[in-house]
Amino acid sequence: MAKNIFTVFVFCMISFTANLLNRPKIRMYNNDTFSETKAAFLELNPMDAGDNKALERLISHWGREDSYVRIIEDNFKNNKYHPEINTTERFFVLAEPKRDGQFLDVKKILAVAQTSAQNPKNGVEIDYFQVMPKYIERQTNYGRRDVGKAMMDSLKKIFSGKNIWLYSTNSARDFYLKNGFKQTGVSVVGLPIMKFFGK
Repeated sequence: MAKNIFTVFVFCMISFTANLLNRPKIRMYNNDTFSETKAAFLELNPMDAGDNKALERLISHWGREDSYVRIIEDNFKNNKYHPEINTTERFFVLAEPKRDGQFLDVKKILAVAQTSAQNPKNGVEIDYFQVMPKYIERQTNYGRRDVGKAMMDSLKKIFSGKNIWLYSTNSARDFYLKNGFKQTGVSVVGLPIMKFFGK
């Protein structure tokens, strides 16, 4: 439906259409105080040229060559050119609306995630999950906005009733524990295997 489509302007040069799935709450920090606002949880379409360009621009905006968003962007392009291979992969962003609540741009993207369900019996895997780097630092005001929690809650909602699992870094393990995941094992390279039991 048209009301579920956001037209997103990227650097005022290109636009892309993203499917609005949810409006989770985050906290805004202005004038030394926090206030709640509704973010936009959106699903990107690999067949949309603007969506592809947005992820390319996001890499530069976040300024981290080694970030997961680069891997997500590569996989996004693979889905565009080989849609028959990765039929279960989905791509999501959490973005901060502008004041009019209507238009978004790449500078407003707060988090990205890629999911897949290659083996439905195991549930949904979060392949990659990344919050904008400056929001990770909890000791700063930027890092106390619940961006990661809002993104994770939105993923739980869209995959309601399904188990969700992932390989966590050791530094992110506590985040997943606080968000309802249980550690079910350790990978061969020593990464915690985390699972949220949605069933």
